[in-house]
Amino acid sequence: MADAELREDLIQVRRDFLSAQDRLSAAGRALPAYAAVIAGEAEAAADEQREEWAAAQEECRRLAVAIQEHPYWETVEDRKAARKEIEAAAESDR
Repeated sequence: MADAELREDLIQVRRDFLSAQDRLSAAGRALPAYAAVIAGEAEAAADEQREEWAAAQEECRRLAVAIQEHPYWETVEDRKAARKEIEAAAESDR
């Protein structure tokens, strides 16, 4: 795969990661607060809610590893600058 193709692939993985983070955040907001459950003010989260949150968290982890281990990083000299560029490119489409 050419450097440009690797770069575009990594940008897409980063976009996927950002989407997964959004799903994780939404799933977390849907869960009842622990303090409210303990105080008897809310019911404990349903199995479906916990499973949705766990799936989103696992997807974030999987994509984070994919980003870290992506072969694009082997093609750049300044990884920090390249990371900022990849993040900016992924964010620009949001």
